[in-house]
Amino acid sequence: MNIKDIAKIANVSISTVSRVINDKPGVKSEIRERVKKVIKENNFIPNLLAVNLLKKRTNVIGIIVPVIHSYYAKIIDAVSDMLIENGYSIMVASSRMNMEEEIENFNMLIEKQVEGIIYFPTVITENHKKVTTLYSERVPIVMIEGNPEELELPNVLLDNISGTKKAIKYLIECGHKRIGMIKGNKENWVAKEREKAFRNTLIENNIEIVEKFICDGEFSMKSGYEGVYTLFNGEKEKPTAVFFCNDTMAIGGIRAFAELGIKLPEEVSIVGFDDIVPGSFSVPSLTTVKQDQVEMGRQAAKMLLDFFENKSFKISKIVLEQKLVIRESVKKI
Repeated sequence: MNIKDIAKIANVSISTVSRVINDKPGVKSEIRERVKKVIKENNFIPNLLAVNLLKKRTNVIGIIVPVIHSYYAKIIDAVSDMLIENGYSIMVASSRMNMEEEIENFNMLIEKQVEGIIYFPTVITENHKKVTTLYSERVPIVMIEGNPEELELPNVLLDNISGTKKAIKYLIECGHKRIGMIKGNKENWVAKEREKAFRNTLIENNIEIVEKFICDGEFSMKSGYEGVYTLFNGEKEKPTAVFFCNDTMAIGGIRAFAELGIKLPEEVSIVGFDDIVPGSFSVPSLTTVKQDQVEMGRQAAKMLLDFFENKSFKISKIVLEQKLVIRESVKKI
């Protein structure tokens, strides 16, 4: 039995049955009760997909992420919780750090008729600009941590400048003057923001920037591991403290320090960025800049829900503050 059968038995239109099922106005009380009675007598369970298709809606939100790991998973969980509470489901697409695949994910989600898209940008190309401009005319797109100078879309941002400054100033307050950094992906806007804040904070505090203490990297454990070997494997002058561009890199770095026989924090202090769960269980536990991933997800979902209600974005950009979480990985000297 389907919605057409219920409409025929109740002697009403399919749209009337749909209004009753979705508790919408515009149906007389006696007709509403008659339809409900037919539904109950026939043990009819509505096919919500079919109902939504009749309304030309899917109630599905697409999410595009560079890769699936714990950092993004926490944000996606927060997005999902809020959307499910409001009658939506999610479809997650990972680009696996492939820019062409990221474009294809946009095409795929639009073909699936999603109601909106939450997008975690990595590197913004001209193709990304064309695709997001085209599709934002059809469905609302909200970015999380996107460069506002590259894409003019509603955006939930973290204050990477302020967060990095807090980490570096803490190292300086603990007496460190030879401070190194293992950078994130060189084309990534977030990595660039953190490097800029790192350099500016040293300058503002009259600390020399030693270029050989700054190592290229990317947001991965392997990169953090290899960066430590680059900075510390040899007889050359070494930093007394290292800022890792994210916690994942720092955890990889902790393994390298152990292999090199360098004690943390007795010989070298380290700080990370993100406050992912493994950092609190590492040895030593990681001092880091905490990002509120739950709030990021909630704010992005709220932007979409506000759009669905008002057909416009009330707020185009939200910037979230961060705080320093002090644990065991930094020593005063």
